[in-house]
Amino acid sequence: MFKKPKKLERNVKIVQRGKRNCVYGTKVVWATILIVCFSVALSCRVERFRKMTVFVYVPEAQQVWLNQHVKKFGLKHNWKIEISTSNKLENLPEILRLETRTGEKNVGLVCVPSEMAKSLVKSGLIKPLIEVCNPEKLETDFSEYLSVARAECKIDGKYYYLPDRLEVFLLFYVKSKVREVVQHWSIYRTQINTLLRNYNRFGLPRGYQLEADPNQWDFFDLVVVGYYFSHTPYDGLLVPRLAHRGRYYAGTVHELVTRIFAMGGNKSNLSSLLADPVVDMLQWESLFVKEQFYHPEMWDSGWAGNEILWQIIRKHVFVAYLQPNELFRINESRQYFDSIGIAVLPKGVSLEIGADGQPQRIGTRKSALHGWYWGIPVTSPDPKFSYKLARFITSFNLQMEAAFSFGSMTVRQDVLDKIVKSSDTSWNYQVFRMGQKQLKTGVEIIPDYLAHGSVGVSLLNLWRDICVQNHLVDRRRIKAVLKTYLEKTKQPSTY
Repeated sequence: MFKKPKKLERNVKIVQRGKRNCVYGTKVVWATILIVCFSVALSCRVERFRKMTVFVYVPEAQQVWLNQHVKKFGLKHNWKIEISTSNKLENLPEILRLETRTGEKNVGLVCVPSEMAKSLVKSGLIKPLIEVCNPEKLETDFSEYLSVARAECKIDGKYYYLPDRLEVFLLFYVKSKVREVVQHWSIYRTQINTLLRNYNRFGLPRGYQLEADPNQWDFFDLVVVGYYFSHTPYDGLLVPRLAHRGRYYAGTVHELVTRIFAMGGNKSNLSSLLADPVVDMLQWESLFVKEQFYHPEMWDSGWAGNEILWQIIRKHVFVAYLQPNELFRINESRQYFDSIGIAVLPKGVSLEIGADGQPQRIGTRKSALHGWYWGIPVTSPDPKFSYKLARFITSFNLQMEAAFSFGSMTVRQDVLDKIVKSSDTSWNYQVFRMGQKQLKTGVEIIPDYLAHGSVGVSLLNLWRDICVQNHLVDRRRIKAVLKTYLEKTKQPSTY
């Protein structure tokens, strides 16, 4: 038998071992290549999602809802978006300034209240939209929004913001209680006239009758209703049943400004705290406090909107000024009390009566208009995407969903048209229709100098001093306090 030479056999083994090593080496090389490619692909996938923070100030439930929609939208466009509500609103300007100083680009969109909008622009922190979008598209996009919502978006002739939602006040009342007052208030006519003569030397206006429809009320009607409630026990309790915000915060400023607008105030004559509309408002507020028409806990416990809602559910408050989103929340608890109604705001009139037996000054039914607006910081990581995101948030579908989920008053004309034209008579539709009626009846944008800062604080201080603590109803005494306050604080009488 033929035998392989030992040298040949050894060479064959070497070749075979070489083949095995080659195959193994090839496998290692390919495995290495695959691992590298996978790592590169993975890193590319991670890096292609850019990050952006959006600052918004809404209730927690609405934040969760918005977060879900915004995150989905962001992922479709290769963005990882984080909704932030952790910082207080007053810290927002400093956050934006810090990004400007450090050169960081994290915040892509901010939702700000109307009273803060102009100051952020003046500080150079918000980008003009003309730098993001061409003029023709801007005009087309903004044509979808209500004219009253567009008003605050333009500053010095340029668009800086897109509108998000509006807030107005409406008159809430318990229908059965109002019907009762309409039927029986005249038993107190003599007492009410006597009470009012102490303040205006006349009493109720000549020929006065309480209107059955709260949409026709004025401030003398509120006197009659307030007097009747505070002198009639319900469920064994004899307490005042009218209320408004009394906490030391912006919400109370908005309510007081609304009453100033009702007295005929506007941007031109509200530059003075000594103007008649301001004095008229303080007169009525003092009278309502002194005669115990207002529930005292509204200032003792510092009521905000949530506290008023709770007192309504407890059947302790029968009439109040509320916003649409608050009226939505009342609807969730309607089983706790009688049927409820809403109306436009009462007409402002002076407490003083003229020679004809009618109020000397006739005001309006205006509500203060407060809004929230989307702005793009100058440090946005991608201003064009920020604009696209803001347009998505204010699209028809999301505005419709926000309206009927949270009571947000829409800024879109097509959403409002759909609501108004609908034959649906459910509570939510009633609220929005009345909100639309209030917009048509009259609203006034809150001036910067009254909404925040030293003047807003002054208004709160004066209300507490003149109305809550000292019950001053006499106009001369009110004006004297106003002048003294302005001298002490070294503030001008006009702003």
